[in-house]
Amino acid sequence: MDTTRLRVRPRANQEKVKERIGGIADRRFRKLQKMLIRDLDGAAFRTLALSLYMRLGGWSHTGGSYINAMAEVRGLCRELFGYELPERIGAVHLKDFRYRSAAGLARIAPAISRFHEDHLQKA
Repeated sequence: MDTTRLRVRPRANQEKVKERIGGIADRRFRKLQKMLIRDLDGAAFRTLALSLYMRLGGWSHTGGSYINAMAEVRGLCRELFGYELPERIGAVHLKDFRYRSAAGLARIAPAISRFHEDHLQKA
């Protein structure tokens, strides 16, 4: 189980976040929609699991037939974190780590957390 959690920006509007999550119409995103809502509700919209952050990072840079959903996910990330997720953080390509085990995510968690906190402060 993923224990690393990343803070959501303090001024994130819960209703806008829910609206943005629900507004992503791509049926391939539905499973992630449910997981995001469950995770955010469970954490009172204060934190998000690292594994879900990585999956959002993957969706932010998928391209191809996912182009519309990609733009909507970027907007969701701006609302949640105050910034769009980059394609890579240091040597970590977010797309490559979106389905990793908890042990795999634990190895990269410090770098991702540091990046996130730095950018969250700026937002």
